[in-house]
Amino acid sequence: MVSLAYLDLSWNHFQGEIPKCFSSSNLVYIDLSQNQLEGEILESLSSSLVHLNISSNQLQACSSLVYIDLSQNQLEGEIPESLSSSLVRIDLSHDHLRGLIPDTFRNMISLGYLDHPGNRLEGETPKSFSRGLVHLDLPGNHL
Repeated sequence: MVSLAYLDLSWNHFQGEIPKCFSSSNLVYIDLSQNQLEGEILESLSSSLVHLNISSNQLQACSSLVYIDLSQNQLEGEIPESLSSSLVRIDLSHDHLRGLIPDTFRNMISLGYLDHPGNRLEGETPKSFSRGLVHLDLPGNHL
């Protein structure tokens, strides 16, 4: 299956962690949504991957992850509250995210950069963010 580019295994009853073989494949599309996967999201996915759907599982952000850039994708839904507390920079700009900005950002003591422009975030901005926050970019939302 070296040439496999599209893999949809959604709505199965897969359990356990995401297989590491996805990080060294030619896959451009992976849909593992609506399973019972758990553990950490892979730190390094295939460089050819352009679509990853891992929604509705029990995954956690990588605890060692300090920078995450998921900008200009087709991410939908709310910002997860279970992001790694060690994150320094989060870029979720120009996706299709909606809902409120989670209060968990204020507990991320290392967070310095938060980029979320061009989404559908709404409501009020949290009363406080991380004390180390030096860059906050939220234009083009519904705040």
